[in-house]
Amino acid sequence: MLLLPKVLVYSLLVFSLSLLPLQAAKEKKSANEPPAPTMPLELVPRFLDHSEMREWKQIERDIQLAHADIETGQWLADKQYSPFVEKSKTDADRKKGQAMIDSGKAKLAELTVQQNALRTKAAESYQQYQSKFDAKSIGIEIKPMPLLKATEDPTEAMLYSLWNERYTKILFAGAYVLENGYYMKANGLSEQMLNAITKYDGNRYTLEEEVSDFTIENENGQPVIDFTDRVTMVSKFKPALLISEIIYDDESEYGIYALYAIDLKTGKLIDQTIHTFPNNELSQKLLAMSTAPANVTAPAETAETAPDTDPAATASKATEEINKPTDTKPAKEAPSLSITLVDDSNFMGRLGAARDKYTFGVAYIGQIDGFDHRTAVLLNKALMRNAGLKVDDYEFLTLALNPSSEEIEFETTANVVWRVSPTSPIKFGQGQYNVEAISNQSGEEATVEIGTLSVGTANGGSIPPQAANK
Repeated sequence: MLLLPKVLVYSLLVFSLSLLPLQAAKEKKSANEPPAPTMPLELVPRFLDHSEMREWKQIERDIQLAHADIETGQWLADKQYSPFVEKSKTDADRKKGQAMIDSGKAKLAELTVQQNALRTKAAESYQQYQSKFDAKSIGIEIKPMPLLKATEDPTEAMLYSLWNERYTKILFAGAYVLENGYYMKANGLSEQMLNAITKYDGNRYTLEEEVSDFTIENENGQPVIDFTDRVTMVSKFKPALLISEIIYDDESEYGIYALYAIDLKTGKLIDQTIHTFPNNELSQKLLAMSTAPANVTAPAETAETAPDTDPAATASKATEEINKPTDTKPAKEAPSLSITLVDDSNFMGRLGAARDKYTFGVAYIGQIDGFDHRTAVLLNKALMRNAGLKVDDYEFLTLALNPSSEEIEFETTANVVWRVSPTSPIKFGQGQYNVEAISNQSGEEATVEIGTLSVGTANGGSIPPQAANK
């Protein structure tokens, strides 16, 4: 075994330790250096603005000049001695050539740094551009609430919202429940709501209780809510209409309750609240008092049948039934619904300011005039409103309120169809749907695939595979 002198070992150790700071500095410098840009040079100009583009072209010209200097310098530096040329002249050319090479390389290194900075900017712009097409997930949740409570708490909150917005007259059109494909006015539920509004209104005196008959009139092809002295009411006051929609099926464990506030001057939706409610004994009592379908003429009543079908008598009887004690069975609870849309290419985000040009209507592909159909329309419109899109708000009103004439036809305000197609068996609104937007431009139909919609219970509903992967 070879033994080194102690002095030599000590010297090697000191030398090795002296290299450690240099190595650490080198590694730190390497770590602090930005990663080399990977965007191909030919793609860079597509993602630069005008000033950056001018800088990029100048850098390209300067790089060409630097390469030319290096090439010329290399030619001079490689000159061979000749008996026909003085040695001092060749030495001077070689020296000049080496200087041109050094200067050109230094200039090229500086230009490369500048070029890489622009390549990095272009890559960032590209990422921002691409992010516009990345899938986005949006959603809303519909909270449960007992039906009787839903007619009170959201109503109170809506009234305060209207008063804060300086609405000076409140009109109430009633509560309408979907039954056998038609919306029918539930007199008992309407009476409960009217009593609640009267109580909350107190001495504000904004409630116009005497105005109770509303129809849909046609003004220049557009639907308008009409009632007695509408012109005077709209010209002298700032009036709003409250109306509620109930989607219900005997076989479902829950129903859906929505309350709308409509500006009677503009016809626009001011606000909306939606809740699920349990299909229990109390809900069934509340919903048991409906008259004829809203848009269907009821059969003529005879003197013998009139007392039994009088709305006021029915409502009074229903109120008594509601206040009777219920059985001791545990109360059913409604689920909280989660609605999630995976917007595969960020369609709604890319609309940007252009979204103001479009008004969306909802088309449901499947059995119409039933629980699934009306639930899909209601929930999708709520989801679109939450995403900042404009929707056609008059569809429910034209179904619930009687038109002033059977000959009246309305032109839809929607210029884009939000088409919802189930892709799985639907159980009372819950399931998977495909969503696409369809517009008619110059007589040609244009379709944009949007993504997958999932409706399920918030604590256990299915989530679309796309959402899970994101």
